[in-house]
Amino acid sequence: VRQQQSRADMLCCIKVGDHTGVCLGSDEEKAQWKESQRGLQNRVIGIYLPRVMLGSNIGKAVVACITVIWLAFGIYGCTKVEMNYNNEWFIASGSPFRDVMRVRDTYFGGNEL
Repeated sequence: VRQQQSRADMLCCIKVGDHTGVCLGSDEEKAQWKESQRGLQNRVIGIYLPRVMLGSNIGKAVVACITVIWLAFGIYGCTKVEMNYNNEWFIASGSPFRDVMRVRDTYFGGNEL
């Protein structure tokens, strides 16, 4: 059914363009069809960005610096994670269980580890 509706395999919301006869044309027709299917985003990501990022040592250094900066932010964020959990957040205010929690806190030291 998806093939009859020209839908992509896993992405049913995306229609695949009609490219019948492409294999039968000349190399020039194939190249023209292929270029017509490329949008600005595909050209930037597929052609220009790899040339800039991987084609020069400056691009490689920029990518390495960005990676190190993201890693540093991730490590810093991991050091700031703290456990802050309280069962009483999920108990209704008029619940009898809230009384049980109050007795527990009073006589048994509460929920502290």
